[in-house]
Amino acid sequence: MIILAFSLIFSAFIILYFFTAKVQRIDSVPIGVETILIFSYICMFFYQYFKKIENDHIYNDPGFWCVTGILVYLRSTFFFNILGNSISKDYITN
Repeated sequence: MIILAFSLIFSAFIILYFFTAKVQRIDSVPIGVETILIFSYICMFFYQYFKKIENDHIYNDPGFWCVTGILVYLRSTFFFNILGNSISKDYITN
C-alpha cells in the first residue's frame, strides 16, 4: 500500500514537473526524487526479506543480488546525476 501511494505521488510529481520546469541538460530533480524513492523501496524490500526467518543463507537468493546491484549502481551515480546541471559547458566539452 505504501509503495502504491509513493508511486502515485511520484507520478503526479513527474507530470507536474514536466509541464512547469525548463530542462537544462539533465533532469536532476526527477532523477534525485526517483533515486530516493528506489532507495526507500530497497529498504522496504530488505525489511520484508529479513523479517522472515529462514535457514537458507541470504546470498543464495538471486533477488538479493539483483536488489544489491541496483543499490550499488544508484549509490555510485546519485551525486553525478544530481549535480549534472551545475557543471559548466566548458568542463564537459574538454
